[in-house]
Amino acid sequence: MPVHFPRARALAAALVLATLPVLAAPSARAIEVPDSAAEASTLLMVWVDASGLEQAAGQDIKALTGTMPPAEKAQAEDALRLFAGAQKEFKALGGEGLLMGVGMPAEGASPTPFILVKTKPGADRARFEKLLRGMADKIKDPQAKKALQAVKVEKYGDSAVWHGLTGLEGTLPPPAAGNAKDAAAFNAALKPVEKAPFQMCFRMLPALKAKVQGVIDQQLQNPDAGGNPMEAMMMGMMEPLTKLDTVVVSSDMAKDAKSAALTLHFNDAKGASDFSLSFNGLVQMGRGMLNMQMARMAKHGVDVKNANAVMDQVVLKADQKDAAMKFDNAFWTKVETLTAQMAAAQKKMMEDARAGLAAPDADDPVEDPAVPADPEGK
Repeated sequence: MPVHFPRARALAAALVLATLPVLAAPSARAIEVPDSAAEASTLLMVWVDASGLEQAAGQDIKALTGTMPPAEKAQAEDALRLFAGAQKEFKALGGEGLLMGVGMPAEGASPTPFILVKTKPGADRARFEKLLRGMADKIKDPQAKKALQAVKVEKYGDSAVWHGLTGLEGTLPPPAAGNAKDAAAFNAALKPVEKAPFQMCFRMLPALKAKVQGVIDQQLQNPDAGGNPMEAMMMGMMEPLTKLDTVVVSSDMAKDAKSAALTLHFNDAKGASDFSLSFNGLVQMGRGMLNMQMARMAKHGVDVKNANAVMDQVVLKADQKDAAMKFDNAFWTKVETLTAQMAAAQKKMMEDARAGLAAPDADDPVEDPAVPADPEGK
């Protein structure tokens, strides 16, 4: 079933993920997931290294937001300025990075993260807490402001370098009774990307594999059972993952900060190849469906050339156990432009349909009502 993230929960994830457009790691350090933070049910670990944010303050924020719609553009620029400014003080206080973990959610529930802050030994937790709460004064969104105002940075077990982020709406307190076995599994999976500023390890737990396979069996093998066709296609793309143990995602940005590479690391070369083929096949299917509507959407302001440029770049290229996709800053501008244009076009088409004004386009086939359709094509 679909997963929904309330705005406050999205803010919690933003503390880790909103920094990705400005990553440019000169010297990221290896991450060691603490034993107490990993449990048998832990599904995901995300690490963002502080060194990967060093060039954030110097980025052209307006260039990063490109031609986003005005409201979203303003919010994105505010968020980027906020994080770009805070990263300097975060490092000055001894901050080394943020670790976010997510456990396997119960049936029907949304995944809820926990967040740990890693610092140098002896760092002052109170000053980090003051930094985070101070960010709330610069946020315009009232819900996001309220969420940050209650945040606390607390001692985490006996660790001298890890600290729990609590009180933030949409997050859970960090686990206190994890185990070395599960922590070691995450650390081993992340080892090949230890120098990347952004690392994410996704574990295909048995319960998750069973859930994915169950949906595949129901929707792909028994189409009469009903269901969401798009979800069925997505699950079909994920089918190769059911044969894997871990999938690791890492991101590196070029030194000139003008391009980035997103790489998926699999624990099996065949898995990398199979997933890439499934992903690229789904993208091409989506592209075909989009092209069927593009002529009509173009009449409502969608830039066809821009749409094709976006789809051309969404390709996974497999190499041994890795599958990579490269983007430049202009790509995200094109994506935001396409998203806004398609939303506006679809809204206009729906309005026309409701008003009874949606006449067939000149290039649409028109059946002669006097000639009944022959299902056998004779």
